[in-house]
Amino acid sequence: MTEKDIERLKEVFVTKEEMDKRFEQVDRRFEEMKGQLNEIMNSIDWLVKEYKKFDEERVIVANKVYDDHEKRIGAIENKLGMVV
Repeated sequence: MTEKDIERLKEVFVTKEEMDKRFEQVDRRFEEMKGQLNEIMNSIDWLVKEYKKFDEERVIVANKVYDDHEKRIGAIENKLGMVV
């Protein structure tokens, strides 16, 4: 294989140096994206906390409504003389 053949191959194929450079660029981009993802997660943290709080309150209210219905239905059944 001649030097000319090697130069032609370098034109067609990627060299190790070029691949290393490209991987460094990709690594830097991933590091940037990781930082951006952390910023996003931190910025929506309040939203997640509010949703959890809302969900807990919803469960409490639903249980109170259910308990109230149970008492009221029991009172109606007693008044009508129904045995369940």
